[in-house]
Amino acid sequence: MSDDVTTNPTIETVLERVNAVGEKVTALAENMSTRFEGMNTRFERVESEISQMRQDINAGFRKVERKIELLNRDFLAMRGDHEDVLQRVEKLESSAS
Repeated sequence: MSDDVTTNPTIETVLERVNAVGEKVTALAENMSTRFEGMNTRFERVESEISQMRQDINAGFRKVERKIELLNRDFLAMRGDHEDVLQRVEKLESSAS
C-alpha cells in the first residue's frame, strides 16, 4: 500500500484523535482509581467506628444487666422484709384479739 497524499493527513488526524481518547481514558482511569482508594479509606474508617460502637454498646448492655441484677436483689430483699413485717403484724393482730 502506498502513501496516498489525500489519505495520509486523514490517517494522522484519526491517530491523533485515537491517542487523545486514549489519554482521556487513562486520565479517567487514574481519577477513578484515586476515588476508589478514597472510598476504601472511608469504608475502613466507618468499619472501625462501627466496631468500636459495637464494643461500647456491648459494654453498656453489660452495665445495665448488672444494675438490673442489683435492683432485682434489692427488690427481692425488700419483699422478704415486707413479708416478715406482714407476718409479725398478723401475729400481733391475732394475739391482740
